[in-house]
Amino acid sequence: MKYFSCIIILLLISACEPAPFYSESQIVDANGWAYDIKKDFEVEVSDTSMYYDLHLNVKHSTTYSYQNMYMKVTTSFPNKEDKTEQLNIDVAEKKGNWIGKCSNETCQIKVYLLEKFKFAEPGKYIFSFEQDGRDNPLMGIEELQLDIIKVEE
Repeated sequence: MKYFSCIIILLLISACEPAPFYSESQIVDANGWAYDIKKDFEVEVSDTSMYYDLHLNVKHSTTYSYQNMYMKVTTSFPNKEDKTEQLNIDVAEKKGNWIGKCSNETCQIKVYLLEKFKFAEPGKYIFSFEQDGRDNPLMGIEELQLDIIKVEE
């Protein structure tokens, strides 16, 4: 009975989190993430009246060599216009402690890219991520996951 109660509580807690409008993961090659490898996430948007949150989850190994990582993020809009920005993600504190949730030899950090935004127009958006660090290939990054969540006003 005790275990059944725990399972019910966990189900209720997880039910409170909104399901993502979009969620996709992409694995990074175990031989490293080279400069010329883009991780593209294609999103079809029809409702431009809703607000959304855009999150990137980065999974890395505890053998990752740096305190942070740099990425180029390119957004391709339905009108064929592109916008590129550099993103700096801290993965460890100055003292060396990992930021995020870690278990065994893997850590995961959630990056809040955009909060409560609206898509400007309906159509296909492509979010492309490229590693922009010192090393080519960059070792220790295992997976990227892009989540887009509808936000209630």
